[in-house]
Amino acid sequence: GIWMEKAKQNDIIFVCFGVNDINRGRTGVQVMEDLRTIVLSLKAAGCRVILFTVPPFDMVEQKKEYWYEVNAAIRGELGTVADAIFDFAQILSQEAPNEHCAKYGGHPDVEGCAIAAEVYLKEWREGKL
Repeated sequence: GIWMEKAKQNDIIFVCFGVNDINRGRTGVQVMEDLRTIVLSLKAAGCRVILFTVPPFDMVEQKKEYWYEVNAAIRGELGTVADAIFDFAQILSQEAPNEHCAKYGGHPDVEGCAIAAEVYLKEWREGKL
């Protein structure tokens, strides 16, 4: 409602599905439908939309699988409807097979934030975002 109408007044919108959103009890399919609706609505209003992947947060069991599912959809199908993707998870994750675990702490620490900001600015300057 109100949030969407305010968002539509901007030129560029960053859509970030966060770690706390994983705890809301929705299925991956529901989340993808919601994100698709949000992105398409913003684009219909003339906004440029950049999606962020969900950062790592040492997920376990079901939440870990959900984390992988949501990020795969953002990198895949949802990435085709957005204008760009910033892969926050790739920057802050541990190496495979533990990409769901945080390399720089769950909120990331100062080093993780600096690295993410540096990569973000580089991609922005290169026109990738």
